[in-house]
Amino acid sequence: MVNLEWYRTFKTVYETGSLTAASKLLFISQPNVSQHIAALEAHIGKALFERRHKVIPTDYAEIIYRQIVDPIYKLEEVESVFKKMCLTKSKPTINIGIEKEYLYLFGSSQLSSLPAIFIVTVEDTVNLREKLANGSIDFLISSIDDKLPKFKSQILFEDYYNIVASEKVDSHTINKLIKNNDLEEIEKWLVQQNWISTSSEMPEARLFWQKNFRKIPVIIPYFIIPDQHGLLEIVSQSDSIAIMPNHLLQNAFLREKLQVIWSGNTKVKKVISMQYNPLKIPSNILSIMETLLEL
Repeated sequence: MVNLEWYRTFKTVYETGSLTAASKLLFISQPNVSQHIAALEAHIGKALFERRHKVIPTDYAEIIYRQIVDPIYKLEEVESVFKKMCLTKSKPTINIGIEKEYLYLFGSSQLSSLPAIFIVTVEDTVNLREKLANGSIDFLISSIDDKLPKFKSQILFEDYYNIVASEKVDSHTINKLIKNNDLEEIEKWLVQQNWISTSSEMPEARLFWQKNFRKIPVIIPYFIIPDQHGLLEIVSQSDSIAIMPNHLLQNAFLREKLQVIWSGNTKVKKVISMQYNPLKIPSNILSIMETLLEL
């Protein structure tokens, strides 16, 4: 079986043109260099160098060199990375579960300099809560208020919902109704619009209606997409309306293409928090998370 060190020695002799120079670069004796070359020649059944006042590569050596030079360089790069990892203090791994719409929270300018390796899991909150409970993840970032027993919840920020539409939607009528606080007519106007939602149940709209109209909305969305970022993009390009959390409207490009129709007389708020087990999370890990989230 071929020894990869034979190829490394061959490459070095080829590049230096000298057994002595190769032995110095490889930190092995010259007889060992000669043994490696002889062993490789015996393995492939071809002479690789002509021994004169300096070693001259044969035609076959030229072919071998072109085939192995890039793989050898890549192996040396991998070796260098592993050596660097071994010489530096190992970083802790932090597993984070998060709802997709809050991924932007990881936009910290200090992300690459933080002393940790972050592994992020994006799933629905029900699955993430199970993973937090069984220890598969260390932190859960979500808008669910229900805290797991013995777990600590740290508030990140408060958000609220807006009814939004693209600039294509004529809002003169609704603006007058809102100014006059004519709730009955406001509700009629909203129901008549083209709605897009992330689900057919429209839980955010139901809560918004209950808070502001004291009733359940009679709305059937004509387009359902289970992604709030995608929904926002579609709304910005159509004559539709939707109900969206305020933090998603901070994108400057989309904000120019959207208009906030109404936030309600009674705002529908939600709290985004970070849950973790204080008995398992040491203070230095918590401090890294707080820096990551710029708390």
